[in-house]
Amino acid sequence: MNSELDRIRKEFQIKALIKAADDYKPPPGFEYLLYNDPTPHYIKKPPVKEKTFLYIMRNNRNGYFKISYSKNPIHREKTLQSEDPDITILHKWECEKIVESKTHYNFKKHRLRGEWFSFTFLELLNVLKFISTLTINK
Repeated sequence: MNSELDRIRKEFQIKALIKAADDYKPPPGFEYLLYNDPTPHYIKKPPVKEKTFLYIMRNNRNGYFKISYSKNPIHREKTLQSEDPDITILHKWECEKIVESKTHYNFKKHRLRGEWFSFTFLELLNVLKFISTLTINK
């Protein structure tokens, strides 16, 4: 009978420790890991990676193309439309910022200013193909 009472006490203690660990909030930037023992273990949380996009916009008034990078290209389109309402997104790719840099470098002879470029239809197809090959594994 004494062993049964010890087992119940030990089970109660373990449940109380687990409950206390569940109620305890880890420090900011850390998360709680529960192993097989009731002692709390903490690890640093990996940073949350936000989705980022490379996009191509076209100014329908003058035919120029903007190749740029944004976390929210739709919002960016709307902000540009407040300046020039005849701008539309042609395509967007989820990718790293380096893709924008490589694209700008590869097509620098077509650059007008900043992120604005002038392409013929065939040149635009080459740009789309180039970006697609860089983002194919995404």
